[in-house]
Amino acid sequence: PQGPLAPPQRLNERISMFNNDTVLFFWQQTTPQGLQNFTETWVKDNGQWKCAAQHQSLPVAPPAAAGR
Repeated sequence: PQGPLAPPQRLNERISMFNNDTVLFFWQQTTPQGLQNFTETWVKDNGQWKCAAQHQSLPVAPPAAAGR
């Protein structure tokens, strides 16, 4: 559904698995402030999946043009 409460759509989603016990997720989301990048690293510990790390980048404003 559209609107302010609609869940954001994931763009360019990628999943990589390493040694059957580590999974890396990457995706992007478009927000009113700009494009954000996300990563999550999940590891299997004693048979249970646990999120070991998460990162979210904030949109960066474009640099001001030189000489203005």
